[in-house]
Amino acid sequence: MAAQSRDVRRSPPVLLLAVFLVVTTGILIAGYTYYRNYRENFKRGVERTLLSIADLKASELIDWRAERGGTARSFSRTPRSWV
Repeated sequence: MAAQSRDVRRSPPVLLLAVFLVVTTGILIAGYTYYRNYRENFKRGVERTLLSIADLKASELIDWRAERGGTARSFSRTPRSWV
């Protein structure tokens, strides 16, 4: 009879430990999944921002070159009196 009461007393801590491990594992898996999704979304956002900046810079360079080309053409057509 004493052996049975000893087993009964040890059972709840083992059960609590098992529940604790399951809950802890679930929290860790959920945290890692959230982190991974956050990282991917952040990475996509940064990529979109960098692509937007690159497109803007490219269009600015195209506009700048067109302006300089117009200036160069106007200088090439005018008499050389400015030299």
